[in-house]
Amino acid sequence: MEKNENRVDVSTLKDFNLSPSWDTQEKHKFSSNKTSDKTRRKKEYPSKSRGRATIPESKNSEFFYSVLPLKDIIREIKQKIKETSISYSLREIADVIAEKTDRLAVKIVCKSKSKNLWQSKNTKRIYSEKDEAIHEILSLTKNKIIISVVNSEELPKGNFNYVLQCPRTQKLLPPTNFHDFKQIVEHHLLESEIRTSTDTYVNQLIKISDKDQIDCWSKEVIRRYSYKLVNDSEPVLYTLEKIRSLIEEKFETYFLKFNQIVVGAKEFDNLPNSINIEINNFLKNKKIWRKDFFISCIIYFKKSPFYSFKKGEFLYVRYNARKSAKGINANKLVNKIIMLISEKKNINKRTIVELLKTEEITTKEIIVEMKWLAKTGYINEYSDGTLDLN
Repeated sequence: MEKNENRVDVSTLKDFNLSPSWDTQEKHKFSSNKTSDKTRRKKEYPSKSRGRATIPESKNSEFFYSVLPLKDIIREIKQKIKETSISYSLREIADVIAEKTDRLAVKIVCKSKSKNLWQSKNTKRIYSEKDEAIHEILSLTKNKIIISVVNSEELPKGNFNYVLQCPRTQKLLPPTNFHDFKQIVEHHLLESEIRTSTDTYVNQLIKISDKDQIDCWSKEVIRRYSYKLVNDSEPVLYTLEKIRSLIEEKFETYFLKFNQIVVGAKEFDNLPNSINIEINNFLKNKKIWRKDFFISCIIYFKKSPFYSFKKGEFLYVRYNARKSAKGINANKLVNKIIMLISEKKNINKRTIVELLKTEEITTKEIIVEMKWLAKTGYINEYSDGTLDLN
């Protein structure tokens, strides 16, 4: 080993409480229930096939949900294990990741094979219905897929007993008997990114009979529009209805189709509101998903150069394979460390330092040798600072 190796890094993971403590054996738990791991497994883990857990309150949901650790978080933990050579229990890793929602991802699977989810190639938003997806495409302020062209401009003509007001933007709109009323309203919906059907929206409009407000509206120019597709080889102008028809024909040009998709917590806002609500309810009930989540963590750490091993009832993971210390050709300090670990069960690093430190042997030298033994696989160092031989 390199004798000039720096002091072992026992700093915590960034934003994680997953680090060695030489004074405590406190462990993270999903629950404060002090039952054995076997009892907990029988009592609290639901007998559902992996990835098929559903929400009790939403039995009519169109989707199955399962919770996974974010791959970026797994990579960060793997890097820290590699740097520190500490062996963590997979239960500890799973509990720490599950502490915060932003460390999680959710796999969404459509129950029906004929059901699909649609993701915009442009905005990455996800839709459960084609109509909702098309509405986004038609949004005039959010997308560069279609543009509007003014066909005509004119002031309103005639006497009007009332006008209508948008409850969201407060914009004044013509009365329902106004020429091209529907087209004017639809353009406003798209321009203002209001996600609702035209009929529903019209029923929500506020009737204004105040003369001053009607006079104010009558002085505003009414514009009528045509539309065109930006990437269309022929710059033809269409009605909004025709544009909608063209997008339906070329739907998969603008959207990706999935029967299942994994979405990170930071991307939940890209989901339809109904799915977002179901996922939030699902995440609150850890008893439903924690077993599957734990299995997912095991799978992520099964790949070389990470190795899992069992100690008592718990499964641990370490970097690099385990090696027997019998017959190891090492210096006197290494041999003393190995002897102490073999003689004293659950001895910790602090105790070894206290027993071996002399005027000739420094704390740094002892820690460096213990780090080398852990890194090369001769001993296991755990997150509470205890050590044992392989």
